[in-house]
Amino acid sequence: TANGTSTALVRAKVLDTNGLPISSTAVAFTTTLGTLSAASATTDASGFASVTLTSGAKTGTAAVTATASGFSANGSVSFVAGVAIAPTVNASPSTVNPNGTTTITAHVTDTNANVLVGQSVSFSVTTNVSGGSLVTTTAITNANGDAVVTYTTGTTAVGIDIITATTSNGLSNTVNLTVNNSAQIVKTVSIETGASSITANGSTT
Repeated sequence: TANGTSTALVRAKVLDTNGLPISSTAVAFTTTLGTLSAASATTDASGFASVTLTSGAKTGTAAVTATASGFSANGSVSFVAGVAIAPTVNASPSTVNPNGTTTITAHVTDTNANVLVGQSVSFSVTTNVSGGSLVTTTAITNANGDAVVTYTTGTTAVGIDIITATTSNGLSNTVNLTVNNSAQIVKTVSIETGASSITANGSTT
């Protein structure tokens, strides 16, 4: 687990040309992720040299290399995300007209901010002033750790609806959605430029 404390034993075996173990030989170790208990170790009677790899706080794959007498071997250890904490929940837009729609996003991470992919998140309307409804009540987190659903507001002109998102391990958070029939809601943004190209001289406008 990518928590800064999980460990894995890394062992290198050194053999001679006859396939027999070599003892008392120095083996150097390196890793691209996490930390090693030592930069080198000496082989025992069975030809093994061992160090301990401690995970970092971020997910990824540690490529570990062992080198002895100019010969090298490679291995890998994956640091995976831990258990989910309460999700961060957002509505976009957060203010909607009656009979309008908004996107509800629950962002799921572990305690070290590593995103959790493939996690089931359930959604519910815990305060429903407008009479709105969710298009679907469950979603699976994507590669960014986001579970996304659509909420359609009801016909009540003014009020606050509250949507709750709950992870599979029972942790939840909420987002407030303002329903206002007089609010101006942004739908699109466009951009124009005065020219398709200008001279790269630091002064042309």
